[in-house]
Amino acid sequence: MNIDALIAKYLSGETSPEEAENLNKWKQSSPENDLIFRRSEDAWNLAHTDRKQIRINRDKAWSGIHERIARRYSLPALLRVAGMAASVALLLGLALSHFFANSNAGKSPGQPQKITFYVPRGVCSKTILPDNTIVWLNASSSISYPSFFDGDARNIELTGEAFFDVARDETKPFIIHSGNIRVNVLGTSFNFKHYEGDTHAVLAVETGMVTLTTSPSSTTSLEAGQYATVDNRTLQTSVYDATPTVSTKKEERDATATPGMVEKEAQTNQFSSWRNYTMVFRDEPFINVLNELSRKYNAEFEIRNKEIMDYEYTATFDDMGLEDILKLLKLSAPIDYTITSIASNTTNAYGKRKVTIFRK
Repeated sequence: MNIDALIAKYLSGETSPEEAENLNKWKQSSPENDLIFRRSEDAWNLAHTDRKQIRINRDKAWSGIHERIARRYSLPALLRVAGMAASVALLLGLALSHFFANSNAGKSPGQPQKITFYVPRGVCSKTILPDNTIVWLNASSSISYPSFFDGDARNIELTGEAFFDVARDETKPFIIHSGNIRVNVLGTSFNFKHYEGDTHAVLAVETGMVTLTTSPSSTTSLEAGQYATVDNRTLQTSVYDATPTVSTKKEERDATATPGMVEKEAQTNQFSSWRNYTMVFRDEPFINVLNELSRKYNAEFEIRNKEIMDYEYTATFDDMGLEDILKLLKLSAPIDYTITSIASNTTNAYGKRKVTIFRK
């Protein structure tokens, strides 16, 4: 295994779930390996490590990058990946350009700058906001926020899915703007999912209390142990009480149960189970299932028969490969599939998969 290439692929968001798992095993095999990875990641994520120091000397920062990476894994080594060097260099350049952006004309030096953190398909990532709020972002998600929070509220924008552990500040409510939905909190942990292609958005509260607003006349309060769904077309909101927490780990479930299948009742912590590489679906429309698989496995889906889209699924998938999941879906409904590769760059160095699903 070429660890230089694997780290570079991971940092550029091009690893498959299997490659990400191999990298994770390598990191955990020794403290030295973990340190090497963290130094490489620090350099890559420099745009998000010291947000208060926006005005910074560019030459000094570049020098800092080289100092942060171990000699064994220098920046040139990370970029020496066949078919990927150009894209990795471009991504790093864009990130640094964003981080070192000068104040626009007419703006005072103390005015906060807008930061956007994007997580590509196939990976999830964690970041810390200027108020010490911790955010985990799922695949194909982005968050925008100021370099520091001024005024009487902490306003951010979210596209996709994230788990928030919000730092409490009663003088400044934490407000998430996502399309027509607004989530208002003080100090709370919760999962919020709002992808444009899904049938509905989901807000699940683990601790504290939040309010969810879809229009000036429609505000809903949720407390710990509750979750809400919002129809992305009508904006109708439904609130549910979750059942007591149960384990979703495959080694702790009844060995006689159907593989990958669980009860329909939901627990709020299971909405954020993606952080542990677990996907949970309950009476979920097939389109939402396919959207989730597409984001996690960087796959493109083609549906040959429209009636397939009427299917709903209730299942839990614990860190499984795409084909293993498709096999389970095939067992529970009269569908079949084929998988082909799609070249993703001019050198054909890597690619994503196309899955065609049809009725048996």
